[in-house]
Amino acid sequence: MTENLHFLFRPQEIVYIEDNGIRLFAEVIQTIPDRNRCWVKPLALAKYTDFQFRLLYDLQECAQLILPVSLFRSALDTEVVPVMMHLFQLEKMPDRIPKATSIDRQALHHFINNLLIE
Repeated sequence: MTENLHFLFRPQEIVYIEDNGIRLFAEVIQTIPDRNRCWVKPLALAKYTDFQFRLLYDLQECAQLILPVSLFRSALDTEVVPVMMHLFQLEKMPDRIPKATSIDRQALHHFINNLLIE
């Protein structure tokens, strides 16, 4: 019964995966129940300590992911709003480079690899 709760994720819902105090925030595109997978658009990697966050990487331009649905948790509004506000402020910066840098992509790749190896 618990596994079925993961399929309550709806498109456009913000979810996260946490590993060693780092959270990957992502927007749900679709759940794939027959494969136990969730298709998401990465948004950010953030570090949480004492209910405070520090944005580490803006991943909005990185590739979409399909990962096991059991890795994801629904994000609370109080967790999402500060991250989204920070991302919105970054988008308004006149000198912002819209493409994901290789550092952003490497950080996402490293996070996912560490997660799946454990």
